[in-house]
Amino acid sequence: MDTIKKISLDVHLKPNAKSNEVTSYKNKKLYVKVTAQPHKGEANKALLKLLVKTLSIPKSSLDIAHGHTNPNKVIYIEGLTMGELKDKLSLALEKEGTVKKVSVEQEELDLHRMTVEEAIPKLEKFLYDSFQSGLHRVWIVHGKGTGILRREVSNYLSGHTLVKSFCPADSSRGGHGATQVDFSDW
Repeated sequence: MDTIKKISLDVHLKPNAKSNEVTSYKNKKLYVKVTAQPHKGEANKALLKLLVKTLSIPKSSLDIAHGHTNPNKVIYIEGLTMGELKDKLSLALEKEGTVKKVSVEQEELDLHRMTVEEAIPKLEKFLYDSFQSGLHRVWIVHGKGTGILRREVSNYLSGHTLVKSFCPADSSRGGHGATQVDFSDW
């Protein structure tokens, strides 16, 4: 069963525009224009309203995690997978005639129910691909089980040159059944 988790989306917001619209997705960032002014949170409210409409999700599923007073923001989205987000953004941008396909990198690798021998090569490829695509943080789901896979994932991460730090994920990401990995700044 697929559990619902929070995913993050980098957004660049341009207030005081002539229209409210999602304009593009490039360099792993969604570009949005709103007519509201950046005064007393009005532009942020307009952004959330537009994302609710664009993604067809309730407002309670959205949270501005960072950038309340900055045009560059991080939005947490609950209730969508990365694939669903990609599809909804592609559709919205296609309607605007801006772009035909959106590539949203996968932030999470699910290894649970795998053996160590199956999991480690997948983990290695995932780490390199994620780092090269510009992600700063990813999550590895290994499950709680007997703890063998969690231990071997930790052993692998502790000696990895791309890994700055790692720790158990917060409860919204699976707690001790997942590991949060932050990449080194190269």
